[in-house]
This record gives sequence, C-alpha cells and structure tokens, in this order.
Amino acid sequence: MIKIDKNSQPPKHGNVLSLDQLLSKTQGGVFSLVCMAMARSREIHSGSPSLIDCRHLSSDKSTTIALEEIAQGKIGFIDKKKKGRS
Repeated sequence: MIKIDKNSQPPKHGNVLSLDQLLSKTQGGVFSLVCMAMARSREIHSGSPSLIDCRHLSSDKSTTIALEEIAQGKIGFIDKKKKGRS
C-alpha cells in the first residue's frame, strides 16, 4: 500500500514536478498522463531528440525528460475520437 503525505516537503535536489502541475497539462486524469509519458519516453529512448534543455534536470532518464516535456507543454494529448469528428 502506498501512502501519500500531501504535507511533506519535496526533495532538495533538482527540479521537482508536482502531480497537480502534470495533470493540469492533460485532458484526462492520471491514466492519460501515464500514457503520454510512456509513449514519449519510448520515443526518446529510441533516439528521438528531446524538445527541452535537459541540462537542469536531476536525471537524464527518458521518463524524466518526457515528464518535463509534458510539464512545459511541449507535448500534448490528441483524442483520436474527437479529432475524427471535426
């Protein structure tokens, strides 16, 4: 079981992203965020160039880069069902 303490302080290293900050960039919820991060992380891991400056990040892992790209609004979610109706 995972316990989340909303009053805890974030770690002092690097740029820490909040879940609220990330969720504000998605049209859905946590599931949409996870799908976006997973898909973009796979692209980065396969050699796709990063859309952000990664020098300030606490990690060079593809997942960290993908989440930061989402937080900065560099990538977004396209709902294929809604796109086909227009």
